Amino acid sequence: MSEDPKNNGTYQLITPPNSLKARVGAGFGVDTELAKRADSAVQNMQGDFLQRVSSAACEIAVQLSLVEQSDAECAESCLELSRIAQELETQGTAFGFPLVSDVCVSLKRYVENLDAPGDVDSKIIRAHMDVLRSVTGNSIAGDGGQVGNDLVGSLNELVARAAG
Repeated sequence: MSEDPKNNGTYQLITPPNSLKARVGAGFGVDTELAKRADSAVQNMQGDFLQRVSSAACEIAVQLSLVEQSDAECAESCLELSRIAQELETQGTAFGFPLVSDVCVSLKRYVENLDAPGDVDSKIIRAHMDVLRSVTGNSIAGDGGQVGNDLVGSLNELVARAAG
């Protein structure tokens, strides 16, 4: 805006050109039918999410047994544990299961901050796995309320003690 002293304090609004709008065009907005189909697909995938968490807990158990059996498998198992945790963290957020995401953030932080893969404490990984199994066994959606907060707090405390 600029003031023109000759016009007794009247202002003129100057709108800069919108080059992005000029390049893209006015468009037709969001296709509502496409948005409905996408929402339906997400709802269907959300229903299967607890089954995926249960399967991931089994994968974690397999990786944990490999860690406990052989130091040679430790590095690869730690990478796999991190991948599983990352996948569940992302999906938990997308499908409305922040408790699962929080547990996986804690697990991933533990595994990725190990000084050496051989330093794995199986009790800490097992605690994370047990919480994930509890979520699936009790069909806990959302953040789990106060119990969920307490569980995540306990896991974070375990991870912090292991790091310190």
